[in-house]
Amino acid sequence: MSQNLITNPLRLSQPAGAALAYLGIKGSIPLWHGVQGCTAFAKILMLGHFREPVPYQTTAMGHNEVVMGGEGNLLAAINNLKNDGELIAVLTTGVSETSGCDLQGILRQARNQHPGLAMVGVDTPDFQGSLETGYKKAVKALIKEFVAPHAPLPRQVAVLVGPFFTPREVGRLKEICKDLGWRPLMLPDLSQSLIGRLLPQDRSSASIDGLSLEDLKTLAGSELVISLGSSMQGLATEFAQAYSLPHRHFNHLALPDELDSFFKLLLQGRPLPEHYRVEREHLLDMLLDVEALFYGKRAALAGDPEFVTRYSPVLQGLGVQVQALCSLPEQGYEMGDLHDLETRLQAQPCDLVLGNSWVCEMAEQHPWPAMRL
Repeated sequence: MSQNLITNPLRLSQPAGAALAYLGIKGSIPLWHGVQGCTAFAKILMLGHFREPVPYQTTAMGHNEVVMGGEGNLLAAINNLKNDGELIAVLTTGVSETSGCDLQGILRQARNQHPGLAMVGVDTPDFQGSLETGYKKAVKALIKEFVAPHAPLPRQVAVLVGPFFTPREVGRLKEICKDLGWRPLMLPDLSQSLIGRLLPQDRSSASIDGLSLEDLKTLAGSELVISLGSSMQGLATEFAQAYSLPHRHFNHLALPDELDSFFKLLLQGRPLPEHYRVEREHLLDMLLDVEALFYGKRAALAGDPEFVTRYSPVLQGLGVQVQALCSLPEQGYEMGDLHDLETRLQAQPCDLVLGNSWVCEMAEQHPWPAMRL
């Protein structure tokens, strides 16, 4: 379905997605090339969702720079931040894009001025795409900028993680990989940089943890590539083919079949540790316990394509009738906005609405229970 008019957008900001991915690199400073408001709105969004500080910086373009170009602002910002982190990760906004920013050209100048300073940049105008596309662009840029052929590293596994896996889920997957004898490199790795912890310092000017640049550079030496989340499938396939690596993809790991396949892949014929067998039995028991509560209910699911493809099968597996609406075109799902969702639910109410903050704000105006994910 194609839309000529979007009344109330469902999608989130494309540069916010890129900035989120950059936070998965240790010592990264996401630098927003645009006006201060672009960065402030995204920072408020992330603070409200994760309840953790995010080290976003901005080039703070003003009226003159918007008209004449903000090259000077970006070069000055890089110079000011060069000693504050290990990676200057630049992303554009709608303002800088409409002013005609040549991001890669400016970064070439910056690299000449600061030899040895790690930098990466990606074009993410917020009048296109969504959080998912910006996130994917940033991961692709990181691979292109830093990954090169590398000698084989036995038992190293490269895991490309989509934006709708939570930091704790990423951390748990790392623990499982290590427990089964692998050295996991999660890209991006948000398992520590966006999870609550008290640090000795009051604040950090860069991402406090994540995948190190040194490990990122060895990604092509991995024995296996795994992609998690539909947005990572194509990118992981390209990466694996480029370096002749085996690749397996999982849209989600929320149902027994997917989890079984994931464990079998990592075990490679070895016996399953007993505590995982017990955990699997707990999962099956829980699914049986809650099925009676969910079976026959109606749920509305709205968000980016990966969000929908992750949660829709889980709900359907519990017997829930799902109405799904995507923020972007995706095969098998209808594209729409919050106005479309509201119109549908007024005609056919549901028992639960699942989506982002804007979806839940819309649901609060009606007697529809809602949950932010």
